[in-house]
Amino acid sequence: MKKGIFLLVLSVLTGISSFSQWVTLSSGTGYPLNSVYFTNASDGFVFGGAVGPGGGGGIILRTNNGGTDWTTQWSGVSPLLSAYFPTVTIGYAVGWSGAILKTIDGGTNWTPQSSGTPNFLPSVYFIDTNTGWTVGDGGTILKTIDGGTNWTPQTSGTPYMLRSIYFTDANNGIAVGGDYLSQVGVILKTTNGGATWTTISNNYMLYSVFFTDPLTGYAAGNNNGLGLIVKTTDGGTNWTPLIVTSAPLKGIYFPAANVGYAVGDAGTIIFTTDAGENWNAQPSGTSEYLWSVFFPVVDTGYVVGTSGTILKTNNGGFPVGINENKPNNGLIITPNPSTDKITIETQVEGSLFVLNLNGQQILQQELTEPTTAVDVSGLKSGVYVVRVFGEKGVQVGKFIKQ
Repeated sequence: MKKGIFLLVLSVLTGISSFSQWVTLSSGTGYPLNSVYFTNASDGFVFGGAVGPGGGGGIILRTNNGGTDWTTQWSGVSPLLSAYFPTVTIGYAVGWSGAILKTIDGGTNWTPQSSGTPNFLPSVYFIDTNTGWTVGDGGTILKTIDGGTNWTPQTSGTPYMLRSIYFTDANNGIAVGGDYLSQVGVILKTTNGGATWTTISNNYMLYSVFFTDPLTGYAAGNNNGLGLIVKTTDGGTNWTPLIVTSAPLKGIYFPAANVGYAVGDAGTIIFTTDAGENWNAQPSGTSEYLWSVFFPVVDTGYVVGTSGTILKTNNGGFPVGINENKPNNGLIITPNPSTDKITIETQVEGSLFVLNLNGQQILQQELTEPTTAVDVSGLKSGVYVVRVFGEKGVQVGKFIKQ
């Protein structure tokens, strides 16, 4: 395994972009798209917009068929930068000029809420339907405990823009950001629901933060014009640089504990299958700025960016021909059919996922040995898909549960 920081050069992959398994979807707009969020494998939203001549303010794109078709909604407020759905019906979106919107009917209607601030709000996060935070310019942190009826300012202790926030429970949260011009970074941590925030030493401007468990988190950002990912394994007290890329990174998302994606400038998409130890580039087929990435299931993901860009993958973004859907791809599943357990034989370490035929993730297990037993006794009878994500690609198989 590689240790320390290394530079990932993306330009060498330009010539094979035609083999990318990220495909461009028709968004129906040329406006900047800043955030993507799916409530399940089919139903999703994209948020963005523009101001000035020709700008229509905030735009919401909605799909109910996995991105094949998108319906345009105009929010009636400034451009939108981020969203979070604590349930499939209740969601919040935030953006320019202190804009906050709420839906209680799965996105059919959106109602403005009063934030009490004119500042940009680039990120919002809820731990349940009533309790959430949004962060923004000038070190703004707002909290609600009544579903957004009231938003109360919290003291951040920083003058810099906070760009992303994530809570692992009602008490423990991390906010990240910084100043673009001076390249000053900031990480804030709270252990009491935001009543007080502690500044963590940080030299990097960060755009996005994501936690896979209460202790393990990742943040992506800008290191003097280069991209950077940092990782914590102690709940955010200490952060270790993992990788430097040739372009700044703007969004990060982990659909599983060991499987993660980051996106950024110049069409950058990188991925890891070993919890950040190694990262590899995936051709995106675009040179646009990419701002947000989201995976409703482990192998189906979406990326959005400038000029109305929406990208989608159905196979984790791996290029055509890399260990996928081949009869002899090295993945052996026995017995098949099975009643209580299956044995997975593969020569690669990675993350194993069992999905039903609707694409919903049912089981997850790490593979560290050539042979691994998986308990499937709790599954309903039917056909299931097995995917193994490793450093060099994805292996696919199926089995029948009797």
